[in-house]
Amino acid sequence: MLKLKFDPKLDFQVDAISSVVDIFRGQTKKPLDYTFQIISNSLNLSKEKILENLQEIQKRNGIELSKLEDLTEPYNFTIEMETGTGKTYVYLRTILELNQKYGFTKFIIVVPSVAIKEGVLKTLDITKEHFKQLYDNLPYTYFSYKSDNLVMVKMFGQDTHLQIMVITRDAFNKDINIIHNLHDKMGDKPIEIIQKTNPILILDEPQKMGGEATQWGIEQLNPLFILRYSATHKDIYNLVYKLTPYDAYNLGLVKKIEVLSITEEGEPSSKKIILEKIESTSTGLKAKVKVFVKTKEGIKLKTITVKHNDNLASKTENPYYDGFIISEINKGAGYILFSNGIKIYEGKSSVEEDEIIRMMVRDTIKEHFEKKKQLNPKGIKVLSLFFLNRVDDYLLEDGIVRKMFEEEFNKLIQNSYKEFSNLDVKKVHSGYFSKMKKEKSIEEDESAYDLIMKDKEKLLSLEEPVEFIFSHSALREGWDNPNVFNICTLAYSTSEIRKRQEIGRGLRLAVGQNGNRIQDRDINLLTVVTNESYREYLEKLQTEYREEVGEEAPPVEEKKQRVKIKRRDDVIQGDLFKNLWSRVSPKAKFIVNIDSDKFIEQVLKEIQKIEVREPEVSIKKVRVETIKPEDIKEEFIKEASEKTKITRLFNLISYIEKETNLTKRTIFNILTQSNNLALLFLNPQEYAEKVIQVIKECKKSFEVESIEYIDLEERFDVALLREEVTSYDKYVFKVQKSIYDGIIKESDIEKEFAKALDSDSRIKLFVKLPDWYVIETPAGNYTPDWAIVVESVKEGHSEEKIYFVVETKGTNNIYELTPDEQIKIRSATKRFEVIKDLKFIAPIKDFANLENKL
Repeated sequence: MLKLKFDPKLDFQVDAISSVVDIFRGQTKKPLDYTFQIISNSLNLSKEKILENLQEIQKRNGIELSKLEDLTEPYNFTIEMETGTGKTYVYLRTILELNQKYGFTKFIIVVPSVAIKEGVLKTLDITKEHFKQLYDNLPYTYFSYKSDNLVMVKMFGQDTHLQIMVITRDAFNKDINIIHNLHDKMGDKPIEIIQKTNPILILDEPQKMGGEATQWGIEQLNPLFILRYSATHKDIYNLVYKLTPYDAYNLGLVKKIEVLSITEEGEPSSKKIILEKIESTSTGLKAKVKVFVKTKEGIKLKTITVKHNDNLASKTENPYYDGFIISEINKGAGYILFSNGIKIYEGKSSVEEDEIIRMMVRDTIKEHFEKKKQLNPKGIKVLSLFFLNRVDDYLLEDGIVRKMFEEEFNKLIQNSYKEFSNLDVKKVHSGYFSKMKKEKSIEEDESAYDLIMKDKEKLLSLEEPVEFIFSHSALREGWDNPNVFNICTLAYSTSEIRKRQEIGRGLRLAVGQNGNRIQDRDINLLTVVTNESYREYLEKLQTEYREEVGEEAPPVEEKKQRVKIKRRDDVIQGDLFKNLWSRVSPKAKFIVNIDSDKFIEQVLKEIQKIEVREPEVSIKKVRVETIKPEDIKEEFIKEASEKTKITRLFNLISYIEKETNLTKRTIFNILTQSNNLALLFLNPQEYAEKVIQVIKECKKSFEVESIEYIDLEERFDVALLREEVTSYDKYVFKVQKSIYDGIIKESDIEKEFAKALDSDSRIKLFVKLPDWYVIETPAGNYTPDWAIVVESVKEGHSEEKIYFVVETKGTNNIYELTPDEQIKIRSATKRFEVIKDLKFIAPIKDFANLENKL
């Protein structure tokens, strides 16, 4: 059976985890503290120390600094991660790190819905083996809170091992909830047991939990501190890490998005009216309709709000709507009625648009088949998702969309895609909503719910026949599948259904049959089929990004502008390319021979500079004013912090070994030669962390200085250069001297560089190196930009071919690059030094700077 795999070394995830863990740097593990047999979390850092740590993290992450007044108990910290980048994985691993480093054992994950809860539990299931390997079989228990199994709450309070409870907000946000009441054999109320543990709360999608009742419930849980994770926070409390949509796109962490627009806007004379939504307001019922409105730029299709007795001709200044006076707005039945007898239902148009819907269904199936042809042989399952406005359009056997889908599916197989004739149309699609037709009872259709929500790996398997999923337009967070490549929005989007919400269902990077994420950016493409114009869709999406994250949307392409770049086989078979490829294609591995004595000497020099302060314990004195079963009033009369002696030491060498991968002998040599070991007894935790930081920085520096590359027998296979590459017209620059008839430019710098290469007579061939051409370095994989063949000319005669690998960066100064970029370029310099007749130049700003080296 297919099993999802996880990469523990993804930089952005490691950064998100360490950003939270480092807030509590200086926190010491304490012996287990029993209070009436309940084991609780405790925090022994002062507010000032937490602020110092927090500001240090915010500086390194380029985030606005918090102030002391921003830290009110219980402390709240915000982590912002774009949809599809592994937010759940990150906070689960953060829990394990907090347990390992500081001994915290009680965690509660609070979610706003059953669907998100199931998603979290599923992630806990599929990461269990991964985390056990990563954390040396660390024992931990996770469970879903259920009011009919309260023994789990008792275990949560009393167990000495790490405990993770997953609970929905509706289980604790009312005092009538079972969690707030006494029960036989429990002794205490469940909430009282939880309160005594001082749990650390993880809020998943906190913007959906802002109501007064939920805020009261969260307070009742008595959290030690709160970690808030979402892509779209409404309120920011002490932001510690931010991965924006643009960051995610630029780093290739989510799919690219393209829009296929299928519209028949018609002329104003068509009297087209689309009823988007009926709203109930304090002044009565109103309807949002899309109609042809007279503007300064001419007549445009726009959304306006109308009420009972409104004359559409007057509202739009469009005489074609004469006779259209609203005589009835019916929210219950979902329609508006005009005085001329025209009735329009929500999500429908006054003009018959069944043919548009049919075309959208047909084009989605075609896109699906095209991707299926390309990706199935690579072991990648293709899924397509349809959003509907009316459940009955699919759920009923004669539902209009179900019939259209099956008819168009069979036609396409018979006429254009005969290679898929073995597919049974009845088995390839499934619905994700309740047979009870209630939006809130999605979970009641167990077979569809289990496949789509619980058995994600099964749905990803090529052996599972379901490839097309139909759902109500309200499908939201909690349901994601990495292999959704096409989304068809058959419903007219309303203000309730956000476009970010729709595309969020398909942003995750695809997964192959081996369970690994696919990194190829050409494969990771989400096609959105919509009944809006491309421009209109894009404008709405941009507005949402500005409202929700305060920035522009990542690039969203128009499918109709998609173009293909053809491979030039005659060039690939020619001597110019063969000679170039023979030089650059060998794969290599690096080895590092660090001079142990010099390394230790440098580490010791840096260790002498570290400073450690005595730990402080926060002290609070509280006077209890009144004590009643349901009413306890407290008054704070003292708050301070005092220095404390540390009596408990831990295995320092093992701790440093785990964090740095140095041998115990090397660590022992470093520690015994350091002349400030006394600091260890002042504050063991802080001393250890600062020593680890010094070792890591020195190690990275020494690795680059001593790196050597060894060629392997294996080569980068020229067959991986696809016959054609797909991009969009605005990114493609046509060229003559390359292996394709165009290059895909990632910046204007690349376009100008390619233009200069193509027009210079000395340049005989240039290749933009593909993403799969990677050089391993201590800072991660690295792909240079260009491989170039130059003909040397002397006294009018060509003499020899010179081979270059080049990195264009917009600067000639390596010190203007990030530390990791510097390490990658320095390592690549060492790699190419061992290749005969090849020069590596990096970084360079433009072609003029290359000319100086020709």
